[in-house]
Order: sequence, then C-alpha cells, then structure tokens
Amino acid sequence: MVGLYAKFHPLIYRLAQYIPGSGASARGFLMNLVRARMQKRSKERTEKPKVSDAEQRGTDKPQDFVDKISEASEKNPQNVTPYHVFMMGFGNVVAGSDTTGTSLSAVLFYLTSSPRCLQALRAEIENCQDDSGNKPPTFEHLQKLPYLQAVIKESLCMHPATGLQMWRTVPKGGAEIQGVFFPENSVVGLNSWTAHYDEKVFDKPHEFRPERWLPNVGYSAERLKAMESYYIPLAWDPGLVSDGIYPRWK
Repeated sequence: MVGLYAKFHPLIYRLAQYIPGSGASARGFLMNLVRARMQKRSKERTEKPKVSDAEQRGTDKPQDFVDKISEASEKNPQNVTPYHVFMMGFGNVVAGSDTTGTSLSAVLFYLTSSPRCLQALRAEIENCQDDSGNKPPTFEHLQKLPYLQAVIKESLCMHPATGLQMWRTVPKGGAEIQGVFFPENSVVGLNSWTAHYDEKVFDKPHEFRPERWLPNVGYSAERLKAMESYYIPLAWDPGLVSDGIYPRWK
C-alpha cells in the first residue's frame, strides 16, 4: 500500500480503505473476517463445558490453530492478549496463505518455463522412495531431495514473495554501511529483490538455475557464503515498523 514509507501508512490506509479493490479495502475485509471468526470461536469455547481441549475435540482429532492460540491466551492472558490472538490469526491469513500461494506459483512458473529443470526434478522424485522401498515418498523424505530443495530455493531467490526490507535498527554508536554513516536507532534494511539480483553475488541471476544451490557446483567458499548471506526471500511486514516494532541488529 505504501511500501517503504511506513510513517504514511495510517493516513493512506484511512483514505484507501474506502476505495473498492484497493489493498487497504481488502485488508479491512480480512481483518473483519478474522475478528468475526475469533469472536465466534471464543463464544463457542465459553459455552462448552469446562473440560480439557483434548477432551473437547476428541483424542483422534487434531487441534486447529484458533484453538491453540485461544488456549494460550486463556492460560496466560497477560502475555497472550486478545490483540496477540487477533494478529496471529490475521497473520496466518495474509502471510501464511498469500506468500505461500505466490511462492508456489513462482515454482510452477519457472519449472514449466524450464523443461530441463522439470525433467530433472521429475526423475529425482520418481526415483525417490522411503526406507522400506515404498512409494510415493513421505514429506520427510521429500525434504531430503537435493534437487527439489534447490528448485524451491532458486524459485524463491528469483521471485521472493515480499519485496520489502529486512528491517534493522542501528546499534549504539552508529554504523557505517558502504561508506555512509547511519546514527544509532536509524532504521535500515536490504531489499530482497535488489539483493537477489546482485550480479556480484549471484552468477547470471536472471537465469533459472537450481544447480547453483547444489553441493560441489564449483563455486568458491566465499561466493557460497555470500549467496547464503544475500538470500532473504521473506521480509518483515511494514506494519511492524509503524507500530514501532523493530527486529534488533544482528
């Protein structure tokens, strides 16, 4: 909605939420949806007999996310306030689903655009089996497939779901970054799209090449270290900045 200029969020949001189809109006719709669902679940939990959560859902049924955070709030209301419950629920919708959908779309796009990579991935998956020789492989075994993991990593490198900074506050005494001095408590960040397309770090960054993430690819230890350092496919929500919440410098 505003991107990097978080201080303008409150003003722009108040105006944009009345514009149909805008990011602000969609955010307002989702906030109301999550708030209504949370209130409904809270009422249901209040009306139910006071038994354990395991007994309420049955031992053979998994506990959903809303129940998990509701239970945490009931046990420790001072640390898990209603605001925290709402923000965790809201974050699961806007971050947990949207970024996942964007990332999956990127993976499929690059694979269908690169027949060589698609064929290599299919061959790896077809040859994969669990310890007992059974197919299809389990999630645990899929996590160990090197080319599959390289495809996912390369897709997120070329198309990170968020194009925002990884916010950091400058520590006491200030810091010099690439010849520019920033006083303490300044807010700085590195944009993932800028970082991932730095040709000094990534060789031919505009080419989809999952092999760059495989071991024994031939890169020097310094380049591999730089690639890992510059690989930041996820960024902080700018809303955290407007709320005055910054991750500390590392």
